[in-house]
Amino acid sequence: MHDTSRSQLKSLLELHHSRTRRELALVLVPGFKCLDELLLSRWPLREVYLTDSAAERLPAPVLRRLQRDDLLWRIHESDAVKLAAQPAPEGIIALAECPAELESRDALMAAQGPQLLLDGLADPGNLGSVIRTAAWFGIRRIGLVGACADVGNTKVLRASMGAVFRLSHAVRLDEEDLADLVGSHRLIGLDGAASTSLDQFHFQPGDVLVMGSESHGLGDSRPHLGLSLAIPGAGSVESLNVGHAFAVAAWEQFRQGSRD
Repeated sequence: MHDTSRSQLKSLLELHHSRTRRELALVLVPGFKCLDELLLSRWPLREVYLTDSAAERLPAPVLRRLQRDDLLWRIHESDAVKLAAQPAPEGIIALAECPAELESRDALMAAQGPQLLLDGLADPGNLGSVIRTAAWFGIRRIGLVGACADVGNTKVLRASMGAVFRLSHAVRLDEEDLADLVGSHRLIGLDGAASTSLDQFHFQPGDVLVMGSESHGLGDSRPHLGLSLAIPGAGSVESLNVGHAFAVAAWEQFRQGSRD
């Protein structure tokens, strides 16, 4: 195992900035679960930084693989806190390359377009939660509209429990992209004020769910919606958390078997 230098750590900490992540196409991957998902994915693994105690908790087959490929770098507990951007990290952070096609608009459109649009989900925890639920229902292509968080954010990766690595595409789309998209897909927004109820709606192949933030609702995507749906409920609270709302809508779409 190599010892990590101060200059290495300084460079790694720059990856907490989205601009640096985009420029270098690199992300920091925190925790054992995320590492497990990373190792099963097509994302190239560069290096693994870990404390001595974390090394003792690595499963033997994984440890042997990382040793064989000479990918292990030792860090102190205090460094793990900084790299993982959380007060009580697991002591292991991987460095991975982001595949070029993940954020490619052309690749997304060639793959029949997005299966889910997320509009203005700026909270990393909410975005990660939605991505994890999307993976459960087999959704692998998402479009990001407006001020969405970056899928390479360590908080998004952690909240998704590594489900980000199951995505084939996570592409930022602008107004022109949305206008092009409505030519081949019907965009279905979730809106608590909508007159059509989810339980009375029949999805069609190619329909794309659109989720906005709980606090601000739908933003840039709203002019392009083909229809808005409301989730029926007792109405005793103002709104559902976006992750919970998406789970309900995704289940209904999945149950009807209408997704491409």
